[in-house]
Amino acid sequence: MWGGVGAAHAEERDTLGDSVLNAYNAFNGMRFEKVSHPQSGLRAADGVVDYIGNGMIAEADKGQGDRGQSYSYAAASHGDWVYIGTMYGGLGVQAILSHGMASNMGMSAEAAKNLMQTMYAGRMYLGEPDGKSAGGMLFKFNVKTGETKILMSKSAGIEGGKGIIPTFRSAFEMNGKLYFEGMVMDTANPDLDQREIQTAIAM
Repeated sequence: MWGGVGAAHAEERDTLGDSVLNAYNAFNGMRFEKVSHPQSGLRAADGVVDYIGNGMIAEADKGQGDRGQSYSYAAASHGDWVYIGTMYGGLGVQAILSHGMASNMGMSAEAAKNLMQTMYAGRMYLGEPDGKSAGGMLFKFNVKTGETKILMSKSAGIEGGKGIIPTFRSAFEMNGKLYFEGMVMDTANPDLDQREIQTAIAM
């Protein structure tokens, strides 16, 4: 995850600033800093949280960033925290490859995959390494300390957020509170089967 700050704020030193190893200063005075897994360096598979296997994520494990959680669809800031809802990337990509490109362009799914990998220099995200799906999440990131806290996800969360797959489309602040709009799926609901849950992950 890269964060952009104005030139005036870039001079402030805090815990996060001391850990930033990769930064880019744009001509317009904006400074972009790599804040997720700063020790991993550039061009490494990354994400704000780590994928720990079997469809599960954690705030910090061994630095194996979950690329499937890198698509921010709804975000808002409050104090020192940025709250971000991700749109899980794995299954949607597979659907586009196997149905969208293949059928619309007269290509096989394998040819469509090879074309996309060529466009992404062989680095296109195609899902978790073990084939499982983590689903989206809502997390918060502290811009001063770099601390990450998962609030809602299938495998981790706080205050009732564990077992909840969020898919938020927008976020806004009103009367000092943050609101997120979208859909949540409770994986503990006995009326839902695995197919319905997997469909929600892919949406």
